Amino acid sequence: MRLAIIGKGYWSGVIKRTLEQHFPDICLFVLGRERESQAVDGVIIATPPNTHAKIARQYIADSIPVFIEKPLCTSYEDAKEIVADLEVRNVPVLVDHTYLFDSRYQRMKEEVKRHGKIHSIQSWGGNYGQFKYDPLWDYAPHDVAMCLDIFGEYPGQTVLRRMRSHVTSGEAIFLWLAWFDTVAEIITGNIFASRSRRCMVRC
Repeated sequence: MRLAIIGKGYWSGVIKRTLEQHFPDICLFVLGRERESQAVDGVIIATPPNTHAKIARQYIADSIPVFIEKPLCTSYEDAKEIVADLEVRNVPVLVDHTYLFDSRYQRMKEEVKRHGKIHSIQSWGGNYGQFKYDPLWDYAPHDVAMCLDIFGEYPGQTVLRRMRSHVTSGEAIFLWLAWFDTVAEIITGNIFASRSRRCMVRC
């Protein structure tokens, strides 16, 4: 199998090392952001979020399976275009929402199902640094993905607030998602004292 990794940043390196460790027989190579003629069986996109849609659509158009580091894209319009492409090409596309596959999250989700109605969700996570990345697209997709997965439907209302640091170029993100009388509160950002990730569901 021939897989191409698109991207030369930190996370593309993590993906490359992981694949080499667990799947040593896979042929891996790095490509640029523009569509190349080299034959591949699948591509892994680990570039800045605002480039995901353009790169993914190039390969979807050629019916090549795509693995995209979260988020899928950064606009509703881009998401609609990708979905439209998939309906035509019927090619596999997976977004890397890693926490959805974490055993701890899976156990929590099963407990939530047993207890029934959800009263509230509090989810927060982040780190300090990496100020060149927008935490809305770097950290918040993890929390949003878990909330959407738990509820199984889109919220009826969303509210977003940003708080910028006066010391660094980082910021905190406050996001509220509402389903009727249930609210998910998300706090994330790149000005946390240390790396953390928690998700609490009250039933």
